[in-house]
Amino acid sequence: MRHGCLGEAGSNLQAGYEEEVLNRQDAKGLLLEAGKGADEVALIGTEHEKCINSLMDKITLLKKSQEEIQYAQISMEMDVFSKPDLSTMLKDIHGQYKKLAAKNMQNTKGWFKSRFTMLTESTAKNTEATHATKDEVSESCHLLKAKTLVIKACQGMNKALEKQLQELENKQNADISAM
Repeated sequence: MRHGCLGEAGSNLQAGYEEEVLNRQDAKGLLLEAGKGADEVALIGTEHEKCINSLMDKITLLKKSQEEIQYAQISMEMDVFSKPDLSTMLKDIHGQYKKLAAKNMQNTKGWFKSRFTMLTESTAKNTEATHATKDEVSESCHLLKAKTLVIKACQGMNKALEKQLQELENKQNADISAM
């Protein structure tokens, strides 16, 4: 009967230990996923930077084109009323590209900030879960040590009682033999 209680307590401790090992593995998996998410964010950031650089190159090209047209306009005498004002059109296009580039930059920054915040929060949660799991494992270790000490004390008491029982049996046998 004593062995049944001890076996059950050992099984409970073993099950708790295995559960803690699984929790730790889950926490490690979540931490790896957060790292992968950060890599994806970096990759997307690089793609957006390339897009922005491409737009900036187009703006530079348009500026050069505008300057060339302005120089051509100065060197050529044009009839203002009969031909469209290319300089104004280029300025409008340039303004539109500037607005588009600024809007894309703001959208990209907003997206990166929200993604970074989300990853930071996820990492914090995973860190908290890991700490909680470590605390639980530590507490389980302390409980295991305490239970081990109780078991050893019970074993000592058991040996002492068995010794007393043996002495009592020996005394009774001696009394019976004497009678």
